[in-house]
Amino acid sequence: MNDRNTALIVTGATISVALSALDVSITTIATPTIIKTLHGSLSQVSWVFLAYLGAALLALPWSGIFADRIPSHRVLSIGLLTFGVGSIGCAVAASMPIFLMFRVIQGVGGGCLMALPIIIVGKFFKPSERARWQGVLAAGYGIATLVGPPLGGFVTATAGWPFIFVLNIPFVFMALLMLNRIHLPFRPTTSEGQWVNILLFNAVIGLVLVAIYEWTIRYGLAEIILALGCALIFIRQARDGHSMLWPTGVTQNVVIVSLGVMVLMAAGIESGAIYAPIIFQHVFHVTPVVTGLLLIPMSLISILASLWSGKIMSKTGIYRRLLLWAEVNMGLGFGLVMVGLQFHTLTIVLLSTVVFGLGLGLQQPIIAVVVQAVTPKESLGAISSLLPLLWNVGAWVGLLLTTIEFRVFPESLSWTVVYGVALLMIVIAAWISLRLPPRRLQEFQGLGVSE
Repeated sequence: MNDRNTALIVTGATISVALSALDVSITTIATPTIIKTLHGSLSQVSWVFLAYLGAALLALPWSGIFADRIPSHRVLSIGLLTFGVGSIGCAVAASMPIFLMFRVIQGVGGGCLMALPIIIVGKFFKPSERARWQGVLAAGYGIATLVGPPLGGFVTATAGWPFIFVLNIPFVFMALLMLNRIHLPFRPTTSEGQWVNILLFNAVIGLVLVAIYEWTIRYGLAEIILALGCALIFIRQARDGHSMLWPTGVTQNVVIVSLGVMVLMAAGIESGAIYAPIIFQHVFHVTPVVTGLLLIPMSLISILASLWSGKIMSKTGIYRRLLLWAEVNMGLGFGLVMVGLQFHTLTIVLLSTVVFGLGLGLQQPIIAVVVQAVTPKESLGAISSLLPLLWNVGAWVGLLLTTIEFRVFPESLSWTVVYGVALLMIVIAAWISLRLPPRRLQEFQGLGVSE
């Protein structure tokens, strides 16, 4: 591949990753203002994120399947357009139901933005180059999270919250411009599709979302029972090899352990990190603008750690020690939050965000590189889309847990419970990580892309 195509691919993919991260980080800062302006209730705060993540989960498996059949950068372009339409709708929404409806549309596009950049790196670059470019994607994500909080606070306080969604549109056009200039040969995968399995997965997510949104003894319970039935059939089909979400021909033990670690880390990270701005504003009464500024050190250290982690993996092949170090730092960060909240000390909470940011950045490129190293080339699209799919399943579960925790426990205790559960999930993830083989990446007999 020539330098021109490399630049277009990496730039377009990085902008897409950054756009997804920017939207999440800005929306987190602006959510209290959005709820107040659209006359929403406190119970709808989590739905600003649950609606987006739920829709992303519905779209994620299909994005990987289509990327094995048509050029992956074309699929990403479709996702960008959908994301843009959802962003415009959110900006003009006049009520919470309409806003949440467009968050769902935006989430469908966001699902493509989560999956396709990872798929593109796996398909277009050799195994020895992937860690480097995954590090670049992670850095793009980190830069967006660095800029997002202060930008979100400033825009919300000056221009108004609708403009945080209008800001997405220029980035959508920039990414589309890059991706549409890519011209590379493409050979589609011709494997038979197992569409029923994906539809069952979609049914599980959809039924759970509806059940949680409108919970009643009669309807909510029935929807949960239906979701469990669909989940059992889905798992049975996957075990029998009738699933497009779980491609055959991979190193099962390494993949299963890696994906299990990913789900637990995502649940822990989402349970704790997404509430950091709310802690600053609700507990310590900090303004949205100052909140954004206070989160800059966390984002900056995360960017640097992500780049360093990808570089070390490329040079040495070491990955397990990096992963364990990341988990230790994230767990320590959550522990410090609990101490800071217990003694109502803002300085300790700020320190916790920096320590947590170090762990967050270290882990970002690791799982994707390990899984892709042991996956056959013809299955890279499906397995790569499985990575953000399971990450967001974990994040979704983490959000659901925090919603339950805030309802069950009084406010004086709920923050301790939230971060205690998040810490527990990180500890379990670290324990499972010890089962990964202590080999270097070069020792895996992957079939991804031949050297």
